[in-house]
Amino acid sequence: MDFIDESEVSFSRKVKEVTLGHWKLSPKYQTISDGSILRELEPLLFSLLTYFIKHNDRIVSRQELVEEVWKQTYVDDNAINRAISELRKVLKSEKQRSQVIKTHYRKGYSFSLDVNIIYFDTKKLEVTESNQVSEEKPELTVPKKLPRKTPHFKIKVPILAGLLLVFSVAVASYYRLTPVTSEVEKIGTITAASTLLSWKKGTSFTPQISKSFNYLAYSFRDANASGIDLYIKDLDTLKEFKVAENKADIFPIGWSGKDELFYQLIQLSDQPICEIWKVNLAKNVTDAAHEKLFDCQSDEIISADATTDGTSLLYTKYNYRGRKDLSAIVSRDLITGNEFQVSSPNISTYGDYYLKISNNEDKVVFLRSHALGTKVFLANIDGSDQSEILELNYYINSISWNRSDDSISWLNVKDKKVNTYSFNTQQVASQKVESDYAFDNTFGLQMVNNSRAVVATDYLDTNILKLDLSSPDFAVSSYSNTDMHETYIAPFHFQDAGVYVVGKNSKSIWRLVDGARKKVLSLSFTDLTGIEVSPDDKMLLVSRPHELLIYSLDNYTLMDNIKFDGVVKSASWPLLNKLLLTYSERGQQNSWFYDLEGRNLVKITNSLIKSAEMIDQQQLLLFDDKEQIQLMNVETGESTDIGSFSDTSTIKWTADKSYFYYTNDGKTVYRMSLQDYSDKQKVTELHNKTILKLTMANYSEMPALYLTVSELKDNLLLDLTFEKSVH
Repeated sequence: MDFIDESEVSFSRKVKEVTLGHWKLSPKYQTISDGSILRELEPLLFSLLTYFIKHNDRIVSRQELVEEVWKQTYVDDNAINRAISELRKVLKSEKQRSQVIKTHYRKGYSFSLDVNIIYFDTKKLEVTESNQVSEEKPELTVPKKLPRKTPHFKIKVPILAGLLLVFSVAVASYYRLTPVTSEVEKIGTITAASTLLSWKKGTSFTPQISKSFNYLAYSFRDANASGIDLYIKDLDTLKEFKVAENKADIFPIGWSGKDELFYQLIQLSDQPICEIWKVNLAKNVTDAAHEKLFDCQSDEIISADATTDGTSLLYTKYNYRGRKDLSAIVSRDLITGNEFQVSSPNISTYGDYYLKISNNEDKVVFLRSHALGTKVFLANIDGSDQSEILELNYYINSISWNRSDDSISWLNVKDKKVNTYSFNTQQVASQKVESDYAFDNTFGLQMVNNSRAVVATDYLDTNILKLDLSSPDFAVSSYSNTDMHETYIAPFHFQDAGVYVVGKNSKSIWRLVDGARKKVLSLSFTDLTGIEVSPDDKMLLVSRPHELLIYSLDNYTLMDNIKFDGVVKSASWPLLNKLLLTYSERGQQNSWFYDLEGRNLVKITNSLIKSAEMIDQQQLLLFDDKEQIQLMNVETGESTDIGSFSDTSTIKWTADKSYFYYTNDGKTVYRMSLQDYSDKQKVTELHNKTILKLTMANYSEMPALYLTVSELKDNLLLDLTFEKSVH
């Protein structure tokens, strides 16, 4: 593994000024001022000065200046001497009399002034699609392998460091009470002030600040890179260091109290690799030794937290009960390698995806996903006295303890609120956050404490591609040819046309016919889970977790609203009077028909079903909880196994009368004949895109497969401070 020094200070327009002794440097205008004198720097002197600032902790050789400032293989010595002399003159004044650039005989030069970087107030910045920054209108958009196969992305966050106080034993009497399900107390409004933490052009993920607040660890992918690298940033000096491994993805997963960083290395190939590593940064980042701890079994990003002494690691262990995508909390002794299980999630959930040890290290709080959001559990650090304390109808990215361990805090990204649950009152205090950022579109949000969070902002573009199944080479083209955020698509049955969903934080339905696009319906909600056109092309079905909405395709008026007590995971419209649902109620997820005339549910199978799709009037394809695909005759109830995907935790699929189409790596689409299950064929392979959903076109004269895909884009890494609003 290569450990590469990537020390860097950027002078983009997000940096307001740099103070150098008595001087203030403006990167935007390339000027310096000591309050009395204002001097404009010519390009060479500005480049030379900024390079010295970037590397102010060491001697810079003349050859390095030739290669990095002049960017040539050879520069005459006299040219270098003149430039250094001119820069010294520029940096000398009545206020700044001392020598700024020192000469080291036969070694090079060093910069002698202390450097301090001052940033623009990010609330006054606007980030456009081209990532250009202006200082006028505040407009910054912020939405879980890449991206996660479910809406729940496993992200880890370090514990708040500080004075450790004894956790009162009297709190234990509260743990058996009914979980809180609503926010009962509102205590005002706060604002989110931001500081830019990284300005490299690329995509940042999963930021984590150490418990000492000395370091920031985060993952980063350059657009041209083959893998995702791990960056470690010294928050005092602002220097960065990179850990890279060829074609591997590396993610920070937790810290100990001794500045030990635990990270995960994932490599997806014919023989997948998952490894947990550790590096101790307490003394020297550059020369710190990296140590492999153990192998893991996951293509998901693990969540972890360590005790202060670094001898025990609690982490989310996947492949629980034989389910690739199911995780439980496990405690591992890093000296002996022994493990014991802390939590036992139900197999019908997606398991426990995040954990945080209390400051006093006697308790652990962990998050479990359920059909509509998150359940919060509290237990002793050994897993005993475990109880559910919160059930929320939205997803939590991370959670933190306060210093005295008498409350926990998290960010409700859905409603932009900082929430704090008190163990003493068993109530949730809620503070509304005034911010330009849409926190629900992030690829990593660490709740450091109730007044601070670190966030990697919006990172994905989502679009729809059309794959022509009638062409010999399965030609792929853009569906709507726009830059808008496109997600679900519902093709028509009797013409080459369809409707699709556009938007992130506000959604609408658009119609595309013969190349003409038209917005036909604005939606007042954002939690839709799919759309489908009726078999006669007259109605549009819009799915939400607890209801199905039916609109007329003539005038887009609402015709019907069907409510459910359980959760609708997916819905299609295969028969004129019947909807096909994957429906979850009381922890059991099955396949059902919903009779539109009788307005009742009819269970199709007693097996636990993840997804289902009808391929004709009688045959139904089922994907069960064991990752088995079954072909079932709905009239006779007979079923046939046609394939197993137990070796992967991710599969997206659809089907027509002849083929089963699927992707199990998010990149390659295969099809398998329903008449000859051994007949497998690669349909297409995408590069730099991830497939989120496959949708089969219904128009038989022009067979097509639609791919909803995501593509990484440049984003920002921000340190947010929540402050009381002043009105």
